[in-house]
Amino acid sequence: MTAVTSPSPPAASLDLRGGLDDSLRRADPALLSAGLLLLALLPAFLLLGQIDARTVGGVGTWVKPAKFAASLGVHLVTLSLLWGWTGGFGQQRAGHVLARVIVFAGVFEVAYIAFRAANGEASHYNFASPLSILMFQLMGVGATILVLGPAAAGIAAWRKGATASTAGYAAVVAMAASGIMAFVTGAALSVNGGHFVGTPLPGSPTWPLVGWSTTAGDLRAAHFVALHMLQAIPLAALATAMARPGRVRGTVLAVALALSAVSLAAMGWALAGRPLG
Repeated sequence: MTAVTSPSPPAASLDLRGGLDDSLRRADPALLSAGLLLLALLPAFLLLGQIDARTVGGVGTWVKPAKFAASLGVHLVTLSLLWGWTGGFGQQRAGHVLARVIVFAGVFEVAYIAFRAANGEASHYNFASPLSILMFQLMGVGATILVLGPAAAGIAAWRKGATASTAGYAAVVAMAASGIMAFVTGAALSVNGGHFVGTPLPGSPTWPLVGWSTTAGDLRAAHFVALHMLQAIPLAALATAMARPGRVRGTVLAVALALSAVSLAAMGWALAGRPLG
């Protein structure tokens, strides 16, 4: 008698409790490789920061490349896993093409920031020459791709039926909510023409690691929350799947709404010129 074997479940039915191995097997290779590359650059930027004493805007010249390598590295690795959670969309040509466009934007951002750091120059809000203005505008295009690209992927995956599984639902909500909120807060940064609303007091303390001002409104806090919703929502989904599998969707929606509210509140607080510290 011939044994009957069950077919492998489609990617869209990925069980959140299935483990990291399954998620890694379905991850988008381009996003994963680029994310790991940026994270691998982080120790080099930190070492250069110890060797190079130059500053830009009162901050070590290699601080920004290190921050962006870490942030975008985590961003791309997270997207690579969520791409696998979306099932059909992540395996289709449109998904592959969009993933590679996002990879190019992320690598371009870090490469240009590192280039400017090597020359002891600012990468953001640098209007010293026509070339620097053009490159800053291109960085804006890249940043838009990095946040709206995942949002577009989430919407496309939803239309392809990814939300039939809890993993797909978590991925769609994370990518759409984080992308839209990151775009809104990023637009506030762009329109404001800088991080600060008001002028930080010279020599005043800043928040550890992130460097947010404690004496002026700082729009980076709102943008930070929006960007890292991309990690917080899937982690909340995974934690809930372990303890209360039937409540994953409710938890995902609640966390997305709560963090969106926090990001908007932080943006409003900063626009009023109020510091967080």
